[in-house]
Amino acid sequence: MLIIKNQGLKSSMGVKGLCHIKLLGPDGEVKEERIIHNIVTELGDAHVADQMSDSGEAALGYMAIGTGSGQGAASVGLAVSLDRNALTSTTQGAGAADNDVVYIGDW
Repeated sequence: MLIIKNQGLKSSMGVKGLCHIKLLGPDGEVKEERIIHNIVTELGDAHVADQMSDSGEAALGYMAIGTGSGQGAASVGLAVSLDRNALTSTTQGAGAADNDVVYIGDW
């Protein structure tokens, strides 16, 4: 049996959180659009490792929105949670973006 451990393996880019927000009017037209950077928490980072190791942890299924500040890498939730919905879709990027995962939640 060969066991290889590579503790502390990190990519040059790391895990990043990016939130692309679109506000659509009833006519389907984009009324406002923003891109913000999110903190990837220690819990989120551990989830990525669990998914890569197939340890049995369920895939992400929900997205929440909230307000507040002061959240950091050790935070496990939003400062003030306003709403939580099931994800509308989850896809993996293609081509040059094949290392991206896109979670979509609709409100």
